[in-house]
Amino acid sequence: MSPHEHTVARGCATTGGLEFTRGASELRIHAEQDPGRLLTARFPGRQPAVSVTRETVTSATRTVHYTPGAVALNATVTWAIQVHGGARNIDADLTDVPIASLGIGGGASEVTLRLSEPNGREPIRIGGEPATSPSCARRTSEPGCG
Repeated sequence: MSPHEHTVARGCATTGGLEFTRGASELRIHAEQDPGRLLTARFPGRQPAVSVTRETVTSATRTVHYTPGAVALNATVTWAIQVHGGARNIDADLTDVPIASLGIGGGASEVTLRLSEPNGREPIRIGGEPATSPSCARRTSEPGCG
């Protein structure tokens, strides 16, 4: 493991949380390939403070500056993802990752979410409001979803 990589063992976790306390930018989120890992995060530049409490992984920068990077989430764990503050240039391919909820507390610019078919009702909130076009957020290949 490099000093720019953070890993968390899965253990017996069936649910997980990912939280960015001061926004997120230049971030790629995708499925983890190692079934023994709950999460792998790589940040090549300034390192955020990463903490783990039970199955919740929290990433915080010391200032409001964003830290680019990549986060891989275990695909056998159901995730709750929360970005406090804004999100910019996020590419989240979560088609293989079960999602319980996803929220962005502030504004969102150039955010791409690819999600699997819903299994029930998963809340997606951007700026405190439900996403206005969940079908486009879920299936970008459908007509009219760009």
